[in-house]
Amino acid sequence: MNLNVSGMTATTTATTISNSEGTMLITISTGVRQRFIMGRVNSTIDLTNYKFINLNIISTDKDYNEDGSTITVGCSSSASITTKSSLKAYIDTRNTGIMRLDIASVTGSNYLYVGAYSSFSNHDSFLKFNQLFLTNT
Repeated sequence: MNLNVSGMTATTTATTISNSEGTMLITISTGVRQRFIMGRVNSTIDLTNYKFINLNIISTDKDYNEDGSTITVGCSSSASITTKSSLKAYIDTRNTGIMRLDIASVTGSNYLYVGAYSSFSNHDSFLKFNQLFLTNT
C-alpha cells in the first residue's frame, strides 16, 4: 500500500516539512540549530494486516557530512511523539535506499513517523524521501 505522504505534521519544534513534486523534505527551520527532527503522517493507519513499513530515502545530510544523520522510521498510536524512544517500533539507518521496519507485532491504528538525528550539535539534520509504503512480504 503506497501512502500519500503529501500530508505530514512536524512533531518536534523548529521542524519544516515540505513537498515538491512527490518528494518530501524534513529540515530544521532556518537559523535554528537542533539535532533531532521528526514528523508524522496526518492520519492513522490500521497496521494489523501489514508486516513492514518501508521508506525510500533519497538523501540525508551524509551528502555534506561524512557521518551523516541517523534516519528513523517508526509508528505509534500517539499523535505527539517527539523522541524515537517513545515509538512502539522503530528502526534506524544511515543509508539511502529502502529502509524496512518489521511491524508484524503491531496492531491497530497508528501514525507513521519519520525522523533524522545528527551526531553534530552544530550541524543541521535533514532527510529527503519519496516513498513511504506498507507491505506484507
